Amino acid sequence: MATFGVVLQAAKLKGAQLGTSMVFLKYFHAEELRQRLELLNRNATLISKNVRRLLAGKELQRRREGKQRAIEEQKAKAEQEAKAAEFKRLQAEAAARGTMAHTR
Repeated sequence: MATFGVVLQAAKLKGAQLGTSMVFLKYFHAEELRQRLELLNRNATLISKNVRRLLAGKELQRRREGKQRAIEEQKAKAEQEAKAAEFKRLQAEAAARGTMAHTR
């Protein structure tokens, strides 16, 4: 019952009494406790909402960065393939010139 005494002191309920096995409250304490509970629930909901919003924003940013990185990698790969194709074309052209020079 000692913990109930701590709770009663923290709640600052005037007129509440602590028995050996029961807590005695005045008639208006129930309404006061209900109002405090509603306030705590609203605050907890607000905190939860803001934490979820913050985490969702971070997740969205992470996904956007990943998508942008994938696009950049795809562009780099396409450029590399274009350079390789151009190099092969030039090699083939040089080889064709070389065989043409030998046949003359």
